[in-house]
Order: sequence, then structure tokens, then C-alpha cells
Amino acid sequence: MTQPHYAAFEDTRSLFIKVWVEPEEADGYDQMQVWRSETGQGGVYTELTGPMWRGAQLVATVGNNTLVDNALELLVGSTHIEVVFAGANPLSTSDVGSQIVQAAAGLLYSSVDGTELTLTTNQPGNAARLQCIGGDAAPIIGLATEYPENLAYGTDARIRLTGARAYEFRDIWGQEGWFYKTRLYNSSTDAVSEFSHPFQRNKTRLASPSQLARGYCRLVDMTGRPVAGRTVLLNCPYVNTIIEGLLLVGGDETLTSDSEGYVSTLLLKGAEIDVAVAGTALARRITVPDVDSFNLFDASVGSDDAFVVRVPEVQIAARNLTGV
Repeated sequence: MTQPHYAAFEDTRSLFIKVWVEPEEADGYDQMQVWRSETGQGGVYTELTGPMWRGAQLVATVGNNTLVDNALELLVGSTHIEVVFAGANPLSTSDVGSQIVQAAAGLLYSSVDGTELTLTTNQPGNAARLQCIGGDAAPIIGLATEYPENLAYGTDARIRLTGARAYEFRDIWGQEGWFYKTRLYNSSTDAVSEFSHPFQRNKTRLASPSQLARGYCRLVDMTGRPVAGRTVLLNCPYVNTIIEGLLLVGGDETLTSDSEGYVSTLLLKGAEIDVAVAGTALARRITVPDVDSFNLFDASVGSDDAFVVRVPEVQIAARNLTGV
């Protein structure tokens, strides 16, 4: 995917991700995947989305056991569940599942496949969380009690691409230090795009996602090839302006085009910005529009059009209309 195409925001409840996709980039794909690493930028990434909404799952193995009078402790979301197994040893896989489900009081359901017991949250989606936190019964049925093996999350359905310029995703369990990636997916052929660069939540951004628009441009040379490494300069000349309750006090930003000749940044809607491309005569003043995404050099957002057609003045001898 062309970079950057994402922004991550922190609110009081969760991590909020907004991903921008250009129409031509989405050609051949119909869905978007979101992946997360809890162990750093170079860690193992797990997909937070899937073919459908699904609850969080832990899988136990119930063989010839001595579970009676042993306890198992689980967290379903933030709710603590404890079951003390009763009956006569050995308990069948179905009995173990039934006792756990009964103790969970509607938060879990179980399924049995031979000696394999799958515990699933009734709540679907990545907001679902299931964790084994202890109890003498845990090692008997093969459930880990140490992170990360003891913890599972549900999955959201993959984001369907509708032709929009921006898509949103929320991770209510997102924490500082976790990293995210996205990529596009074709549900018919399983084809995937390249992953985006890893990104984290932005704790310093005060503006909400709805107050920001993504400004972008793509640079090419006379043959249509992308121009990489070119600098695009942005400056806010008007300061002390209040926009949506935020006092704008100016600022400068320097962008560098990537290997595809592409640059983009997030800008406060309503702000007046000067934009220039180093090494060219392109310079204009724009007003950031109330849209998700816009071209920095679109004629509709600036008072100066960088793409005005230049008509050469060619001196041609005047025709003698008098016949003299």
C-alpha cells in the first residue's frame, strides 16, 4: 500500500484507527484486514479481522482427569468467572464444558470434538476477550495461565471496501506499545496487498478524527514515472485562529515523496495552508476542506491553481482583409 495511509487516535475508551484508500489502489480487492502486534514493531502480528464476526476462543483437552474439587478461573472481558468442578472423576468433556458454561452465566458457550473442548464468548468481535488466569484445573486440561498463551480475542468481520476514501476500526483493548498494520484482501482469490508500515496510537493529537482531513499529492516526471525523494513544504501563515474550539498557532511540516511519488499528511479542517514543491514554481494557498481526503493541488481547495493551462502567445502576421 502507498504510505502513509493511516492514523491512530486514542480516546477515553479505545484505540481508533482511520485508514485511507485511494480508489485505484483498491482495484482488485474487496476487503481490508487489520493486524496487531502486542510485542513491538517487529513482533508477531495477529489479525483482528476475519471472514466473519467470531467470539474469543480457548481450547482445552479433557482426557482421563481428576478435576473434581479443582477450580478453574477465567476472565470473560472484565468479568471474573470461577468454577469448582463437581461430580465423579473422570469427568467427560461434555460435563466439563457444561459446568464451565453454567458458571459463566451466559457469557460463554462450549463445543466438543472428542476430547477437545472449545470455549467461546457469546459476545463476538474483537471487543470479546477470554483469559485463563489460574486454578489447579487449568494445567490438567491443558490451559495456559501465562501471557500471551492464556489470552484470546474475538475477531471482527473484515472491513468491506465500498469505494469510500476512508475506513474506520476500533480496538477497545489497544494499549501503549502495541503496533498495527493493514492490508487489502480479495475474498474470492485470497490475493492480498503489501502490508502498510507498522503504526501506533497517537497520544499527542488533540484534534478528533472528524476534525482532520488527509491532504495528499502524487508526483511524477514528464514520462509519468513517480518522483521519489522530492520535498513538499507546508506552512500555516495565519495564526491565532480558533477552529472547532482549538487555537491554531501556526506550524510547518516537510513531507518527502515515497517510491511511488506519494506524500500525505493530516490537516485541521478549515485551516489555511501554504503548499509548495521544492525545485518547482508550484506554490499555492489552500483552505483544508470538510472532507475525508483531498488533493493538495486540486483547483477547488486553493485560490491559486497550479495546473492552469498555459497558452503561448504566438505572433502571427495579420491577414490583409482590405485586399490592399
